[in-house]
Amino acid sequence: MSLARYVGRITPSSVGTAVDASGRVLLLRRARAPFAGLWTMPGGKIEPAEQPRAAMEREYLEETGLPARVARFCGLVSEIVRSPEGTAHFILHVFRLQLAAGGPPGEDFPDAARGPEGELAWFRPEEIWRRDDVAASDVWMLRHLLLQEGAPRLVEIVSDEADPTRMEVAWL
Repeated sequence: MSLARYVGRITPSSVGTAVDASGRVLLLRRARAPFAGLWTMPGGKIEPAEQPRAAMEREYLEETGLPARVARFCGLVSEIVRSPEGTAHFILHVFRLQLAAGGPPGEDFPDAARGPEGELAWFRPEEIWRRDDVAASDVWMLRHLLLQEGAPRLVEIVSDEADPTRMEVAWL
């Protein structure tokens, strides 16, 4: 699947992930654009009349098969993604989640599994920083928003789907 369905549009979305008791984060290897084949945080577009928090919890369940609840709002990111098909613009509400009661706790969840949208795996932050198969914008959001305490931030990112290691960032 291509990025074409997002080109020329502004797409409000929610992204985020759970952090287990040992500090590992659960990532999804994307099967579809944007960033197909790369590890990213689960998430997706906000439906009409849906609040960002509800969208995050719905998308997390749809993409991972795991029930989770939003623990904290981390920031708002305006990400422009350039690709050979054109430019897409995503407004990302970034959340930290906690796996819901009744779902598998992080310590008991397998290190690698398959969710409805692709492969899932737990990663320690220091491992994420060294990998080249994690979307650069997700690395940045994890490092500076999701894994940090403090007030939410407004962030502007420009990334390139053809070179997911390259991006420009401004933040307030």
